[in-house]
Parts: sequence; structure tokens; C-alpha cells
Amino acid sequence: PNVPAAAALEAMTDASEPRTVRTTALNLLSRMPDTTRAIYVAKNALTDPDPLFAAAAVRDLARIGGDAGKAALRQELTREDRVTVRAAIQRALEGE
Repeated sequence: PNVPAAAALEAMTDASEPRTVRTTALNLLSRMPDTTRAIYVAKNALTDPDPLFAAAAVRDLARIGGDAGKAALRQELTREDRVTVRAAIQRALEGE
């Protein structure tokens, strides 16, 4: 795995970056052969203050997180109150 590239992409998901950069970086990170770092970043991003970035993290986590990712989404659904993020979680879980 390309560790420097993964680290650079993870850094680009920081809240100081524009949403488009963050979302693209997370998506690219989730498409790397080793998805361990992407799963970690996506789980943390579920509670991100930007609901559209959090919703993007939901989609990536649902795609690459396996059973543990779906479990994290089910748990997050019990405490998430933002409509956009709740809807993304519900859509992701309906696709199980």
C-alpha cells in the first residue's frame, strides 16, 4: 500500500479544507487497496460538523466498511439528529 499517499489523502479530509476537497479525498482513500485508514476516517467523519461531508462518509463507510461499518451506521442512526445525515444512513442501511 502507498502509505504516503494514504496519509496525504487523510490530511486532505481535515475540516480546514473545502468540502469538495474533503469529499474527494475520502472517496479516493476509500478506493485504495487497503481500506483500513478510509474506514477509520469515515467512522470519525460521521459526526463531522458539515452534514454533507458526514453524509459522504456514510456512503463510503457503507460501501467499504462491511458488517462493522453497517453496525457503526446503525449505532450512529440512534443519536444523529441532522436530517441529511439520517437520510444518508437510512438509505445506506436499506441497501444491505
